[in-house]
Amino acid sequence: MMRNKKGWGIAMMVVYMSILLAFLLVATIMVYNLYRYNSVIKDGGKNSDGVPNINETTEDNKQRYKLYENRIKRNAITFAYTYYLPLNESPVKITLEDMVKKDIMNSLVDPKDNSVCTGYAILTLENDKIISTPYLKCNNYVTEGYED
Repeated sequence: MMRNKKGWGIAMMVVYMSILLAFLLVATIMVYNLYRYNSVIKDGGKNSDGVPNINETTEDNKQRYKLYENRIKRNAITFAYTYYLPLNESPVKITLEDMVKKDIMNSLVDPKDNSVCTGYAILTLENDKIISTPYLKCNNYVTEGYED
């Protein structure tokens, strides 16, 4: 309700404040997830001294390699959109080195021995949707189906 047509009523203010609070909640969650994701990537399997953590379980390393595969998968799609790759019936192979050269992503390092990993993604187009299949090869891990 507006009083003498010079401002908002309490009902409009409550609506606008609830919309503002919803945006702030979403922004807070996104910032939290961004920092949490970056801290997982940033430590690279090292302890606070920068020395590789020998006591990591194999399950932790498997999760790290799966995280690397997901990064390759997402960034290959970004690469395809950024550089307008012609996707049709034939699959397109995008290597990790190409994505690093074009500053789409950083190189990936094996958490066990700090060696540089290689990889690629195969992009196909199915029902107007890009399907990305990532493959990763590190000294201590190889994705099933990886071909040199």
